[in-house]
Amino acid sequence: MGKVLKVLGVLFLFLIVGVVLLMVWAHSKSGEEMRSFFNAVASEDPQQFYGLVGSDLRAEMDEPVTRMWMAMLNDKLGAFQGVSATDFHTESKSVEAGWLVETKGAANFEKGAAQVRLTLLDGRVVGFEIESDNLRGRDWLKFDDAAKAFYFKRAETFLKTLAAGEAEAALQMMHPELRKQISADRISTGMSNFRKQYGAVKEIRLLDAKRLEDPADISLLLVMQVVCEKQTAPAFVRFDFDKARGHLLAFRLPGEPD
Repeated sequence: MGKVLKVLGVLFLFLIVGVVLLMVWAHSKSGEEMRSFFNAVASEDPQQFYGLVGSDLRAEMDEPVTRMWMAMLNDKLGAFQGVSATDFHTESKSVEAGWLVETKGAANFEKGAAQVRLTLLDGRVVGFEIESDNLRGRDWLKFDDAAKAFYFKRAETFLKTLAAGEAEAALQMMHPELRKQISADRISTGMSNFRKQYGAVKEIRLLDAKRLEDPADISLLLVMQVVCEKQTAPAFVRFDFDKARGHLLAFRLPGEPD
């Protein structure tokens, strides 16, 4: 009986050692994934960062905002130094879409600590959160010439699609909340009136790009001039920013009813 107990004791010891080794490996693996994530952030190259993320998350991130966010994170937190040895854990499970891994806890940076959550699906980042007192506010969301050109291009494509009467395509470029307020029939009727009065669009010019801010939102208002066959029309498009994407939430083009 004593020999049996000794054998069971050895087996139990092996199980404990195995669990500890597995926990150490999981912690190390999570730290490597976190380091890869913040190394990409440190590059301030959106394309390098996008190489780590899943397609759905990528669709929610505009390159100019990603670039500004990366620069802000590097400025406010500094270089990533590693994850906490105690306040950090990993959970893994199989889901219908694949293998889901979530790591969360304290991470150390050159200029302080942050609470970080990183969610990966089959090795691709599908979600993340970074919380720190150093990251309060959104004063980092400032639009340089490259950002203004990016959103002007998006607005220009939208206005040309709208003016051509391609109602369904124009609707898909709007934020869902705006789509609730306007219909394809309304767009078709308004743009038919527009073409009768102004003719086909020849060119769209950017006159001004203004950053607007109130307690709830930050917006970029693009004021434009639409040069048409018969005459020139005024227009504007407003993008509101939620997280890392600008959403088309307002526009005006003559012919489109109020």
